[in-house]
Amino acid sequence: CRSTAHALAVAGDDVEVYTTTARDYLTWAPHFAPGTAQDGPVRVHRFAADRADPARNAALARELALGRGGDALERAWARAQGPVAPGMLRALAGARARHEAIALWTYLYATTQMAMPRAPERTVLVPLAHDEPMLRFGLTRGLVAMAAGLAFMTPEERRLVDELHGVGARPAAVVGAGVEAG
Repeated sequence: CRSTAHALAVAGDDVEVYTTTARDYLTWAPHFAPGTAQDGPVRVHRFAADRADPARNAALARELALGRGGDALERAWARAQGPVAPGMLRALAGARARHEAIALWTYLYATTQMAMPRAPERTVLVPLAHDEPMLRFGLTRGLVAMAAGLAFMTPEERRLVDELHGVGARPAAVVGAGVEAG
């Protein structure tokens, strides 16, 4: 995500990132200072995230992977996994009119699941999909259906998402990701 943001900014696009203060994707413990800072050519807005509940997340994921549950259990799983960042969601909702597009990185996280409904008409979902139970959740199906466009890393990822959820006539592209030598 960071590499893509920098590449877009270097190409002349005005890029802002809305993210959490976390570095650890299991607990979402704060690491970076909240607030707005520059990361080279990219403006980064960081917001505190509620603590995740890894034990509850694991238990709910097991239940869901076994085919038990439904929409309410999927939403509980998403919140238990996190990150839930209310300040980020408020800021994004308030800034949506000034952004031409909003890219949401990966269907797995609560930030994507909670942000998508705030500006679906201008949201590009970067699912980072792979064959796992969560890709088959109704919650995921709803995100894919709601996205105005999709960006994939590989043709195989695009095919998988299309087979499970349908890409349809919406804008979609295989954009890949750069790899730095060295």
